[in-house]
Amino acid sequence: MRKGTIFKSYEMFVAAAVIAAHASVSKEGFRQRDVRFLIELFTNWVEMTLGGQVLEVNNTQVQRYLDQLVAEGFARRFMRGKQPCYRLARTGLIELLNRILPQSFCAYPQHFFFLYYFITNYRPRLEKLIEEEGKQFPIALKLEVQGLLDRDALVRHQLHFADLEMKKLNERINDAAKASELFSDLTKRGLSVVEATKEVEKLYPYELNSQKPLTELISSIPEDLARWEMQVGTVQRSKHVWQPTREMLQAYIKCLKQL
Repeated sequence: MRKGTIFKSYEMFVAAAVIAAHASVSKEGFRQRDVRFLIELFTNWVEMTLGGQVLEVNNTQVQRYLDQLVAEGFARRFMRGKQPCYRLARTGLIELLNRILPQSFCAYPQHFFFLYYFITNYRPRLEKLIEEEGKQFPIALKLEVQGLLDRDALVRHQLHFADLEMKKLNERINDAAKASELFSDLTKRGLSVVEATKEVEKLYPYELNSQKPLTELISSIPEDLARWEMQVGTVQRSKHVWQPTREMLQAYIKCLKQL
């Protein structure tokens, strides 16, 4: 699939569906419709975080994904009657396992919990499948597979990423309070909105400062709105966006620690 598509964005479920389709059949191979159904089934379990476009997977998307696996040598395509069927190679199973593992913070907890469920409950079957897909199963490859299917390591990695997100949120909340206080103090001393903003920017630049400096952004809007943004809006964003987000992240971290 092309990068940037909706289908690619939710590859965790797509790759898991292909693995599950492969695991559910014997040597005769799985079909495109099997993968499509499993994608829709898996995403249905976490549908509150997914849009209709993801749930309504079309045949062309699935076909292209499977054909790409074949082109890369991760799967084999053959005909059974008039219908194309597929089987994953050992390298394909390992590749798809790599694709379902998050490389960074999982923004939607439901997605991570789905992955945890998948790895926890299907690990014995997956290990057996990988071992059977080929004559040789060297110890180095076996250790790699064990690492991919290590649910405790999966949780540790996600906790690490979640802790980093928590630190960023805490810094943003603290900086917002300090920036507002500094701006108020500077304007009380007689500095203009732009002058005060320039001083705030030196200590508390916002996230997109490299794209458009805070002073430039504030200079482009009416002075009364600029003053509100710097003095009140900053605090309100913290109160209405970042602090509630922190509470949800705290709950997520608590759930991860209980796994």
